[in-house]
Amino acid sequence: LSPPVTRGNIYELHGTDPLVASAVAAQAMADLAMYRQKRPLPRWAPFDAPHRSGVFVCQCGEQIGGVLDVDALVEASWARPNVIHAQSLAFACQPDGADIIKQAMADNDLNQVVLAACSCCSLDQVCESCTYQRVRCKSNLLSIPFDLMNLPAEFVNIREQCAWAHRDDPARGTAKAKRLIAAAVAKVSFLHPALRAPRQAVDLEALVLVAGSGEAAEVCASTLRAQQFAVTRSPRLPLSVQGSLGRFTIAENGVSIQTSMVVLAPADEAELARFTSRSGIFICSPTADAQIMGAAVAAQIGAILGGGRIVAAQNIAYVNPNRCRACGTCESVCEHTAVKVSKVDGRLIAVVEPLLCLGCGTCVAHCPSSAIAAGYSTDKQIEAMLQAILSE
Repeated sequence: LSPPVTRGNIYELHGTDPLVASAVAAQAMADLAMYRQKRPLPRWAPFDAPHRSGVFVCQCGEQIGGVLDVDALVEASWARPNVIHAQSLAFACQPDGADIIKQAMADNDLNQVVLAACSCCSLDQVCESCTYQRVRCKSNLLSIPFDLMNLPAEFVNIREQCAWAHRDDPARGTAKAKRLIAAAVAKVSFLHPALRAPRQAVDLEALVLVAGSGEAAEVCASTLRAQQFAVTRSPRLPLSVQGSLGRFTIAENGVSIQTSMVVLAPADEAELARFTSRSGIFICSPTADAQIMGAAVAAQIGAILGGGRIVAAQNIAYVNPNRCRACGTCESVCEHTAVKVSKVDGRLIAVVEPLLCLGCGTCVAHCPSSAIAAGYSTDKQIEAMLQAILSE
């Protein structure tokens, strides 16, 4: 791998390796550390306010607009319950499209939005079917809560599922798109009240533990210090790491270390096999270039700690305590360690950690008591979506 080259305020990146790109970002973060500002808290919309929905239909150039009747989709959306604004966009994945949505939200006091474009879901995740356009569509809209409001947003893929699937039958594709948009409008109107409430926000202390004897450890530690983070350096890997992002506890030689983030730098693959990364825990692979890997991990940490706080995801799961029997199934299947059986008011129930939950729904699918509901799609929302589709 070619290391990044710095020339004054210009950072040169050679090649396409993402680790090298992250190493470049780490250098830029260090140079700009004195200008870093704390991420502002979102201004939450009252969750008991009347529903004011906006529907935006992307033309995607000719990919959607050249097949589907976009004007008909917009006109039909005006007749949907709670919709007070509808319009088309040239490209929802472009900054101009995001600006139009933000302005429409402000002008019409919208508190929930449906975007019919190429994205499939409102989860703040990237799956193997995501494209750059889909990621930009979601990031353009999902970033809005940080500067405007707690926005229930739903995405409908009318490009692949309608325009491309029915390229030879535009009328059929348009009718299908109408039904999908109707279902999305119904879905955002039935968001669970607990998920409309202000999301949990936690201030982060600029504390990082870098542990291990891998060569990348010193690189990572020095790069983090250059970004003005407080770094505790340990040459030994911990036996275990307890806690979650922003609240980790590591016991070492009888001393308890509190830290916001953890970096583990194994010396070889045998040590590497002992650990798995999760939210807030980063692992420097011993087989990668130490200079690049250490700086790349420092950049990832800086992107999180630099804002000074984290805000829980919007579509987190929630537990019905009256149904939960504390079997622990959800805790065992959650790959994000976001669910744990704990004692609450004298009884054991599953508890969801909002800052770790991504709303993937794995726990919901495995719960034998149907005690957990996915923040992304509740039973009530699915019923409303089906009714909207069948009513078309």
